[in-house]
Amino acid sequence: MRTRLSVVSVCAVGALCYCAAAPSGRAERKVVPLTAEEKLKYEKLAREWMTRLWTNDYSQVKATVYAGRGSDTQDWLDDIVRIEMKFPVAGRQNKQSLQIHFRDKHSEKVEYIINSAYAEYVPTREEYVRPTQEDLMPKFTTEEQARKKAEEHARMLGVPDLLNPGKFDLRSASFTQKTWLYAFTARINGYPSLYGVSIAVADTPRMELQSWQNMMDIPESLPANAVLTAEQAQGKAEKYLKQYFPLKDALTKITFVTNRVEYAAPNYHYIRPADASGFSGYIPKKDETTLIWVNYFKCPPSSPFGVPTPVLIYVDAVTGEMLGGAD
Repeated sequence: MRTRLSVVSVCAVGALCYCAAAPSGRAERKVVPLTAEEKLKYEKLAREWMTRLWTNDYSQVKATVYAGRGSDTQDWLDDIVRIEMKFPVAGRQNKQSLQIHFRDKHSEKVEYIINSAYAEYVPTREEYVRPTQEDLMPKFTTEEQARKKAEEHARMLGVPDLLNPGKFDLRSASFTQKTWLYAFTARINGYPSLYGVSIAVADTPRMELQSWQNMMDIPESLPANAVLTAEQAQGKAEKYLKQYFPLKDALTKITFVTNRVEYAAPNYHYIRPADASGFSGYIPKKDETTLIWVNYFKCPPSSPFGVPTPVLIYVDAVTGEMLGGAD
């Protein structure tokens, strides 16, 4: 049986970006090259962003501008416009890179940025020296300063109110390799969602933006209110667990913990299994995001997994339909 992902992996990887393998036999999408006019337009926009975000001198640096495939599995994504540059940085042996990606050829939305001038050098195994406690601590910034600067960068890039708990949930925050890393997901109609932004702020006096990813491609029409109560959703989840969960021997030891409503897309695990694992391999469509009661169950350490792994059952918050799950 396929090795199962933990709930943390599901939320951090699959949920936030809908990562999935393309089905075999799918026709390959061709990328339409940018015209000369389009290249000039997006290079100009990228250079304008550079002067707003950083103090590096990019005036003599040549840009490579091209269209790249947004996704092999999500047909609604048009080709992303990618801007790439290489530039020298004092004290660095190799040239550093800057990338800015725009949403597509019809949008000026900045979807992805990475500036390696503000990424701490990661040594090879042969060069590795165990960092001191001082190396692991921020030198120029506090966590509060970095978080406020992250909000400022996000506002400049078109995403305001990043620190407003009524509009965004902070999913993770950490300091590593002299960089503050944050991941947020948006609240829609008061409910959590999996549409998010991630941002990295360098531990420098100016707290420059090191990276940015905007995954806030939210459909225009989403259901606004749940119909099922928490008790009704729990009852349906317990029924679906007994009916569909592939590891039947574990059922008597799986106990309900809690549930909550959030925006997510169905994956149809267990009810449309592709193989004996119970997983479906289903690729969500853009307009399939809906309100879901996520019901959390707990397996004891003696379960077939060997650890107290959570089991999630997804129930449509409006219709009560089984929409899949995770374990």
